[in-house]
Amino acid sequence: TSLPEWAFAYCDNLTEINIPENITDITGHAFYDRDGLTDVTIPSSVKSVGDNAFQGCKNLANVTLEDGVKTVGKYAFADTALTDVEIPDSVTSIGKRAFGFTTDVNNDYYVDGFKVTGGTNVSKSYCNENKITYVDKNGSTEPSTEPTSETSATEPTSETGSATDPTSETGSGNTDPTTETSSGTVEADYGDVNVDGSVR
Repeated sequence: TSLPEWAFAYCDNLTEINIPENITDITGHAFYDRDGLTDVTIPSSVKSVGDNAFQGCKNLANVTLEDGVKTVGKYAFADTALTDVEIPDSVTSIGKRAFGFTTDVNNDYYVDGFKVTGGTNVSKSYCNENKITYVDKNGSTEPSTEPTSETSATEPTSETGSATDPTSETGSGNTDPTTETSSGTVEADYGDVNVDGSVR
């Protein structure tokens, strides 16, 4: 089962998510721009985290990727409060600037002091390519030649840095299936996934 793209983007009341074991894919922008989220655990049943899935969750400070996750899309956790993350050995692909970056319309910026802990060439290569400090989970650390957060990465983010909002003032083209009740509770139903303020 996949969470639809933009499933819970812009849901202002969403402060906690519990991803059930029947979910195998978190698609692009699924939780985009959710300031209320502070902690997320991606269970081992999830095989892929899509592009920009959690981008813009500005208070998201703790992310646990359980062993079993295979791919993390580009900018999946950009523009969050993360300062470090551990990459499980099951991960075989990490997209461009998935971790350790903030963005604006035209540029990417390195997050000061960001660290990745891992044990495979995939996580190590991501760090080398992005000038991020790599900590081998067996104990060794490889410092990066890390620029400050004031330094822009060389590549603009026009393709992903500013996500296209699927909503409009008139509601035309709105692909976000969630609604807000009069009580302000986010509600949605995706087959086996029922949401009432959180994914259960």
